[in-house]
Amino acid sequence: MIEATQSRKKAELETTFYQLVEQCRRENRGVSSTDQLSMHSAYQQIIGMGGDVIPMLLRELERNTGRWFWALKSITREDPVTPEQRG
Repeated sequence: MIEATQSRKKAELETTFYQLVEQCRRENRGVSSTDQLSMHSAYQQIIGMGGDVIPMLLRELERNTGRWFWALKSITREDPVTPEQRG
């Protein structure tokens, strides 16, 4: 019973995540500003989903060219770019 509940919650989380990803892409077509994109309500909702969406964000980065680094940094509070790598 617990396993079925966890499985259902994971499926709901993934469904919500991918709906928000699509909304974010659709409503931000042509937007070049990362600041503007990161303030979009769907992007913010993804961040609000917390650490459970990190694997999905990483898959999105592997599959598509999405601008998810800001979301990852916000969720994890870690910056994957070292000071030496910054331009």
